[in-house]
Amino acid sequence: MFGCIVAGRLVQTDVKQVDSNKYVFELPQAQDINHIVVFLTGTMPFPDGFAATVHFYWPQPTPNWKLLGMLSNDKPSAIFKLANAKSMPTDSQFGNTFGGPMMGGVSAELGISIEPIDQVIAQIQSSETVVASSKASTMANAEKITTKVIENLYNYCSSFSSSLLTNAQGEQFFPLKVIQDWYNNTLRKVKTNPNYFLKD
Repeated sequence: MFGCIVAGRLVQTDVKQVDSNKYVFELPQAQDINHIVVFLTGTMPFPDGFAATVHFYWPQPTPNWKLLGMLSNDKPSAIFKLANAKSMPTDSQFGNTFGGPMMGGVSAELGISIEPIDQVIAQIQSSETVVASSKASTMANAEKITTKVIENLYNYCSSFSSSLLTNAQGEQFFPLKVIQDWYNNTLRKVKTNPNYFLKD
């Protein structure tokens, strides 16, 4: 019913059924996998009103299943980038339904779960919301950190305004050592408290 292709490898159709609606592909040498194609073989379509979620099990550093996407009769194949899946938020709703970690080396698993299409779409939308929320939070933090770093540098350098040097054009400047001192002090503070620039 299902097949998968890892670039540079033979087509895999050796899917194992681990539950009435769940299937697993073993992916040896998973550290070398960047993209994977998952598809319906065409021997049997999904029953009406059903589709499948596709999950990736990466065993390191914390073993967890991650939702990659979906397959349906209207979308019988998909390409997934796995490099990001190795660090994506975990799919806690899915738990450890497909099985546990593979032993020996870095092996991973690709899980496929056939479910009512409404549930599949809801999971995909929920996953997209989590990713979008995470990106928005990251952007907000990046903006906040950038603003605080610039303000901190400006305030630090401004404290030397009484000892500014003047060039031939009448422009004031301060010695490069001021920036170096600011950098060293700031680096020390951030090492002591990684959230130094996130605090209000």
